Amino acid sequence: MSCEDRGELRQALYHWRILHGLLPEDRQAEKRIESLSHRLKSMAREHYLAGLELQREGNLSAAGNEFIEALAADPADEQAFTSLQRITRPASINYQSACMRIAPEPTARDVKRLDYSSSTRREPIRSPGLLKLWITKAECNLELEQYEKSLAQVKRALLIDPGNPDALRIKEMTIYREGKRELQQGNLSRAIKLLSRLNPDYRDVDEIKSLIEKQLADQKKSTAKIVESAKIDKEQPVKIDKEKADLHYKQGLKYFLKENLEQAIKEWELALKYNPRHSYAAHDLADARRLQVNLNNIK
Repeated sequence: MSCEDRGELRQALYHWRILHGLLPEDRQAEKRIESLSHRLKSMAREHYLAGLELQREGNLSAAGNEFIEALAADPADEQAFTSLQRITRPASINYQSACMRIAPEPTARDVKRLDYSSSTRREPIRSPGLLKLWITKAECNLELEQYEKSLAQVKRALLIDPGNPDALRIKEMTIYREGKRELQQGNLSRAIKLLSRLNPDYRDVDEIKSLIEKQLADQKKSTAKIVESAKIDKEQPVKIDKEKADLHYKQGLKYFLKENLEQAIKEWELALKYNPRHSYAAHDLADARRLQVNLNNIK
């Protein structure tokens, strides 16, 4: 009863359902399940109506939070779920809170006890409550840019209903946004791997993939030029001057910090001319040339 004392009614309901699953003839468990279910549905109704009133007043942020509270009480509340989807999502809606407030996730042992009525049956229950739970959590984590969590929760929703359009939509959007984030961070291989999981006609996926492939090809050419240049330098006798090399390397850093990429590249090339084994100059020069290629492609 400690969960009920703390106001954690959804968790209490899970526990009573587990007990009832183990002891189907326990009348007390049956009564507690009925009582808690009724209380949670009443709470969900109150929050849903409050949300509608706030929505009519134009306070979408507060309305969204009320719909979230309704789903926290009853994940199967179709009206609250639909209303939350329809409203414009203001930045002030606390999606972090939403992910924590939506009905608590049962443990692996709880899921096994709840989803299977016997040891011989191995088909998950087609529960609209659990389906809405996973979809709502996935959408909340999508807004929070927690893409791995969102995909994991979408996967659970699709196990219940493989063709669910909301789950499929969230899955596509999650993969798309994660791919674009990887692209922005310069992780081209990871970005194209993610975007390749989407249909080429989804949004601008085909265009982005073409851009990434071009950037990867340019990077490969740039790296080849650096390697070839290094080979030529090795073949030609060069008088090592470490002091001059360090001087040009530091000068290149100054230009780089001032966002003068072209001049930084020239200085690092000079640093390598005076000391072909200057590892920092070689590394930074390679990065700078790749960055230059990327910037030229964006322009």
